[in-house]
Amino acid sequence: MATDDEPDTQVRGVPLPRPEDREERDDTNVSSHYAMGEVIGRGGMGEVSLALDRKIGRDVAIKRLRADAPTEDDVARFMREARIQARLDHPAIVPVYELGKDQAGKPYFTMKRLAGTTLTDMLSSPTATRQRLLRAFADVCRAIDFAHTRGVVHRDLKPGNIVLGEFGDVYVLDWGVARVLEDAVIAADIETLEGSSQESQI
Repeated sequence: MATDDEPDTQVRGVPLPRPEDREERDDTNVSSHYAMGEVIGRGGMGEVSLALDRKIGRDVAIKRLRADAPTEDDVARFMREARIQARLDHPAIVPVYELGKDQAGKPYFTMKRLAGTTLTDMLSSPTATRQRLLRAFADVCRAIDFAHTRGVVHRDLKPGNIVLGEFGDVYVLDWGVARVLEDAVIAADIETLEGSSQESQI
C-alpha cells in the first residue's frame, strides 16, 4: 500500500518530453506502440510511468507491476484494480484506456495522464484557498458516492490519493485495495483475460 510520502500516483507535475525528444528503448513490459518516459510514481506493488501512445499520439500514464516474478495473487489484485477503476466512469475517477499483458505475461494498464498536485501538497501550499478546497471536497464526495452506488468501497481514501488538476478538476486515485460487492463478476473477468490469446493481449 502506498503512503503519503510515496503515493501510488501518476502525477508529479513533471512535463512530458516531446515525442521527438523522447527516449526510445526496448521495454518488454508494455506493448511496442508505447514510447516509454520516466517513472513518476511508485507504490507498494506497482509503478507508474509517462508514455506516448504512438498509434494516436496521446500522452498516457502506464501502471505496471514492480516485481520481476509476481505471484498469482499479485497479478490478480493488479488486474482487479484496473477493472474496478475502469468500471467507475466518473469525471473524478481516472479513466482506464487499456488493460493488457506483456510478452512475459505480466499485466499493465494505461490511464489518462494527469497534471496537477496532490491534496497533501495543496494543504500546505500558501496559494490554496478555502473555496478551492471546498470544491475539491465536494468533488471527492460525489466520486465516492458514485462508487458506493456501484458497490465499490475505496478503503484507502487520503490526501495523497487525491489530485487537484490544472483546470479545477479533481481525481481520486489508487483503487488497489477497493472492495466490490460483486467480486465474483471481477474474478470472472480476470479469468477471461488470463485465458485469452497472446495476440489479443499485446
